[in-house]
Amino acid sequence: MPQRKDSLYEQLNPLTTIAGQHFVEYFSGDTLDNFRWGKDTNDGTYAMSDSVDGGVVLTTGSGIYASACIGLVADTTSGSPTMINCFDSQGAVIQFIEQWGTGAGGINASTHGFHSERRGDNAGNNGCALNTSLWSTNYRLRTCNSSGSQTDSDSGISAVGGSGIATNKNFFRVEIQPTFASLGINGVLTNSHTTNLPSGGLAPCFGIQNHSNNGASILHVIYCEAWNTA
Repeated sequence: MPQRKDSLYEQLNPLTTIAGQHFVEYFSGDTLDNFRWGKDTNDGTYAMSDSVDGGVVLTTGSGIYASACIGLVADTTSGSPTMINCFDSQGAVIQFIEQWGTGAGGINASTHGFHSERRGDNAGNNGCALNTSLWSTNYRLRTCNSSGSQTDSDSGISAVGGSGIATNKNFFRVEIQPTFASLGINGVLTNSHTTNLPSGGLAPCFGIQNHSNNGASILHVIYCEAWNTA
């Protein structure tokens, strides 16, 4: 017979284990939680979807390299500010559900996962995130080290739909450890690599960047959960 415990934590963990940092976001309600998330307000728009499991909708401007991104830092009009980096590059996991609305102008780059800066282009210093772009037909994992050098590994899973970017919902899992980073898609480990790994602290970050002037790109972020394993 299972024993009754006084708390969910005690049910799942021995009381001698200190609770680690754990972050959960359901993207529900009528506005984005600005106590958690800050936005790049230069040319993107952000609205909660009035639909079942629609999450928050990130919409870029229609111009070339227009972007929209959210992260754990106050709103800014430009630049890539450092976030509140409470997750450990020596051991952390982030998992999330997303759905593209459209990629009319072609996706130049995108960030979905951990970064030390809030940015939409999955570049800069210290990142470990899912990457989708015009330059690859498949979902990829990208890591950026403290000097901005990058490594990409290919999942083998197509990110392309009938009219460009695939618009089905997917569940992604990104993990960073001292010697490797890995990506899982819909419950299956797809790829990993060991070079240009980040250092220091990281934070959840989601962003998209247009490639051309043909129209806005739209991304739904529906669920996010992150925790430290180190």
